Amino acid sequence: MTTDTADTIAAPVLIRHAVVADYEELCPLFAALDAQHRIARPDQVRAADSAPRTREQVDSLIAGPHTALLVAEHAGRLVGFATLALHQRMGLPIVVPARVAAVDGLFVEPAHRRAGIGRALLARARAWAQAKDARTIEISTHAFNQDALRLYEATGYATATRRLMAQIA
Repeated sequence: MTTDTADTIAAPVLIRHAVVADYEELCPLFAALDAQHRIARPDQVRAADSAPRTREQVDSLIAGPHTALLVAEHAGRLVGFATLALHQRMGLPIVVPARVAAVDGLFVEPAHRRAGIGRALLARARAWAQAKDARTIEISTHAFNQDALRLYEATGYATATRRLMAQIA
């Protein structure tokens, strides 16, 4: 459990694994993350016709064993989440096989940002990765998301690769 120091957030924040009963409360958080990406990257993200994540998708993240869904709970309601997945890096003979944990998604409600919740979610993600014997933990973000980049760099993440795109159609 962490305690936030922002003036607007005085109650403690609990970082925990999501449970199936969290689904309805998670949907608006997923929708807000999607909206942020849809506004910045309409060429890649569109509005969902239904729920932003199906109940089956969320249940699968919760059930694992190679995935996890962490939530940040403040004053009895969810204000953020992180989705995690474990991968095995392999392929070409030159690639060193390794177990890698990926933070596939991270979101904190705007009103609760800069209060340590993102850092707490990342710390719990790191602990999950260590418990799963991951060699590294990775996270990616769109170049437009400078706030996320600052958070990741401030918590020890460094650029390892860059993916560049060119529109051709």
